[in-house]
Amino acid sequence: MRDDRLRGFHGGVGSLSPQEMLGRDYTDRDHSMAEAKHAIAERALSIVGPNEVIALDAGTTATQLAALLPKDQGTRVVTHSFSAVSVLAGLTGIEVNCLGGDLHYDSLSFAGPSTLAAISNLQIETMFLAASGLNERGAFCATGFDAITKRALIEVSAHLVLIADSSKFGIPAMVKVCGWDVIDTVIIDAGITSEQQDMLVQAGVAVQIV
Repeated sequence: MRDDRLRGFHGGVGSLSPQEMLGRDYTDRDHSMAEAKHAIAERALSIVGPNEVIALDAGTTATQLAALLPKDQGTRVVTHSFSAVSVLAGLTGIEVNCLGGDLHYDSLSFAGPSTLAAISNLQIETMFLAASGLNERGAFCATGFDAITKRALIEVSAHLVLIADSSKFGIPAMVKVCGWDVIDTVIIDAGITSEQQDMLVQAGVAVQIV
């Protein structure tokens, strides 16, 4: 592992090449299940109401959702995702609250004490949650710092929507983010099995398949 993959950005962002902005790991994830992710993002867009305050998690599907947001509905976006901020910076008519902190290159997300402090003062209507892995216990991610940020956003959100492609089932991820009991809706592609869908329904989760 490279020693320079974790950097702190305080007071601004320096000049980065396109490769540095995306990161190799992020680019690989973005290309995986690309068609399914786009369909999931399109369905998620239908949930966003006018003048709504939403949170976008750090993830490739959430970034695709960011690119689809309409400019004329007064949407307000809270995010710790560097890639989502990069997309939204080119759009007018959308208010963006970027949760700063230490930039982690594997996830292209900000994290740390300043990120958590900013989240604690917010009230969010709908959070669009990403996950690295899914199983009967709930949603998981790869790192502890990512899980802490996700949980903080969940705590201040009235409605939680998981946007994840079906390949996430069975992928091992180390850190549990939350159980199915706190997730209201899952938007997922048709690769989900009937057993997995039944498990979600029995847990009280609304399942939208695209």
